Amino acid sequence: AAAEVSGTTAEVSVRNLDATIDTTSLRGAATVRPGGPVQRLAVGATVRVGSLNLDAYMPAGGASAPETAPATPAPNLATVTASSKPEPLLAGLGFLNDFDANVRADVETLTVRDVPMHDVRLDLALLRGALTFKDSGIGQILGASGQLSGGLSGFGGEAKFQDLTYAVRIPNAERLARAFAVSLPVPADKLGQVALDGTLNGTVNALQIDTDSRLAGAAIAARGTLNDLRGALSTDLALQLAHPDTARLLAVVAPDVRLTGPLGALSLTGQVKANAGAISLSGMALGVGPTRLEGTVSTDMAASPRPQVTATLRANTLPIDRFLPVEQQAWLAPVIAPLRAMIVPAAYVPGRPDVARPVFTPVQNRRQTTPGPWSTEPLDLSALGLIDATLTLDAESLSWQDVTMRQARIAAVLKDAALSVGQLQGTVFGGSLNGTASLVARAPAPTMTLALEGTAMQVGQALNAFTGRASADGVAAFTTTLNGSGGSTLALAESLGGSGSLTIDRLNVAPGEAGAGGGQALLGPVAALNQLAALGAGRDSLATLAGTYGVEKGVVTFQSLKLDSALYNGQFQGIVNLPRWTVDVQGQARLAPNLLTSLLGSRVNLPEVIPIAVTGSLADPKVRVQTGRAAPAPAEGSGEQAPAPTTTEGAVRQLLDQVIKPRDQTAPEQQPDQPQQTPKPEDILRGILQGLPKR
Repeated sequence: AAAEVSGTTAEVSVRNLDATIDTTSLRGAATVRPGGPVQRLAVGATVRVGSLNLDAYMPAGGASAPETAPATPAPNLATVTASSKPEPLLAGLGFLNDFDANVRADVETLTVRDVPMHDVRLDLALLRGALTFKDSGIGQILGASGQLSGGLSGFGGEAKFQDLTYAVRIPNAERLARAFAVSLPVPADKLGQVALDGTLNGTVNALQIDTDSRLAGAAIAARGTLNDLRGALSTDLALQLAHPDTARLLAVVAPDVRLTGPLGALSLTGQVKANAGAISLSGMALGVGPTRLEGTVSTDMAASPRPQVTATLRANTLPIDRFLPVEQQAWLAPVIAPLRAMIVPAAYVPGRPDVARPVFTPVQNRRQTTPGPWSTEPLDLSALGLIDATLTLDAESLSWQDVTMRQARIAAVLKDAALSVGQLQGTVFGGSLNGTASLVARAPAPTMTLALEGTAMQVGQALNAFTGRASADGVAAFTTTLNGSGGSTLALAESLGGSGSLTIDRLNVAPGEAGAGGGQALLGPVAALNQLAALGAGRDSLATLAGTYGVEKGVVTFQSLKLDSALYNGQFQGIVNLPRWTVDVQGQARLAPNLLTSLLGSRVNLPEVIPIAVTGSLADPKVRVQTGRAAPAPAEGSGEQAPAPTTTEGAVRQLLDQVIKPRDQTAPEQQPDQPQQTPKPEDILRGILQGLPKR
């Protein structure tokens, strides 16, 4: 070692220091001013170190990463008392208040735990207990780097920060975490490139933060106050979060949650206030793809016996099915496919071992397959027992697959595993919908109630949503009240009870547009009869369908279902067996004595009363429309008329035989340049068969 030393009783200087300690080379200079009655002790130093391996000076085994100790439960911050709080952060460093210093140290390579750090810089000034970091940081450690500047004081007590600013860049978080045996709440290999920037002011009891971070592809900014960092922590922060892909972010922070999507980009802003027992997000603005959700959400974790969540939200467009877990959508698919409008509780729930789940008596699986959409699989409604909640939601557009409710409002309360929807209203299919509902997930089996009222709903819009084609038109109104109990969808269907009413005004079915399967069988005759009305009266004959029904043990009974138009009127009775997924409805249609029937009566022997039956599976019901009984053909030359056909199609074909064929036999050759003729009745009748169901 070599150095030049000079000085007086007031100041000692060391210059041109050149020393080697073990394998570490050191160069620098220093100045010391001894303290006294008049002046404070002061130290100034500049040091440059080539390579310093701190592992060589550690106790035996100290250089290796410590074994991971078993995790210990975090203390309940709500029970922290003043006497149990830890010592001040800078306790034991009070001696730094007794002298001043100005130090500049540069280390080319510093090794800790076999991890080399390159370009380590420390440039600081200590003046009357206030430490100021200037150009300080680490140039490179396993690809990462860090910078530090600003002030720190409070030595011997609680730390106080004065614009303490940090900047950290970590291109490979997994490599760094593995080297220092750090356990992270999310997989380090999923964090991608990490950037941490921030400024701290105040004390640990009231710390002002201004941070900007990037990790896992997300940009996060937080500005505000952290109170009592080492005790009962509380926060008051303005939060901003953005990510280009919500699904990718969920895969990192919640890998067990897979939403159906597509979701799109994520953005979140709001004011977060939290303490040991509660957290609230006010002024929230959440964006997921095209969805914008605003309002306030609060959670009281100290509530007993389960957390209490309160939310008041407003949305522009909210497609519910996109935000459901994939497992839930798959479970609901067999129900949605045939019914499209039926909502069944979810099978997916996140785990919560500290909250007791509701207990249900499972329904015995009496059959391997069940009719219709029903299942004997036990319903898992344990999610309803995880929290208590109060929700108010207003949405410009609330959609489930192809069904959209506009200007929707939902008010719901979840308490003790019982969900109560006290208000459900909005505009659906151009009309208004109002209702209430409840679902109680308690032993021995879940119970449900539903009450709905709809007015001025457009039938065409409803058919387009459910079938993809507006094959009919009209204006519908309905009421329904239902209740049931059961541990599976089949058990619920078998227990359903209630009543309701249905009215469809101005019902019109376009020829050839009656739909497929059962839809064509039900709507085809209406299409044909409406076109016949137009032939006779010169306008469409719009029908009205109205009636009431009762429900008992899943069987819907129609006592009197009436169908009226200018051409005909009918009355029907029967049942729809929901558990068995079948229909059996019988009725009669009576032709009206108007211009049209007078016209047809002169050509075709139509009966006054037409029996109609709808039977079979709800998936493909059979519709039978009879216009008379079959009878033997009259003897040739007897002068007797042929018997009426046994079906509507036969009646129309008889009319074609009497009207169209004679015209075809005697029709003169069409002359050129003649004005277009008004369609004749027989021309229109040719198209009627297109609207009739095939036998």
